[in-house]
Amino acid sequence: MKKQILNLTLGLSLITFGIQAQDHQHSNMDMKDHEGMTMTDQAPQEFQEQLANVYSSSLQMKEAFVASDAKQVK
Repeated sequence: MKKQILNLTLGLSLITFGIQAQDHQHSNMDMKDHEGMTMTDQAPQEFQEQLANVYSSSLQMKEAFVASDAKQVK
């Protein structure tokens, strides 16, 4: 019985904490550090090339794992 009460209390506490965490307001956040910033959907060319290399390498490594080729994975 004590275990059930403890579990119930813990569960209700976690639920309450979760509700409180979701109930915060963004309207009173200070945005002065973000003034003058512009958002674009284009990443710098250098970053795009680096990301393409990482993606290509990960595909090669995946294929080596699928083939169970430890030498190629290394």
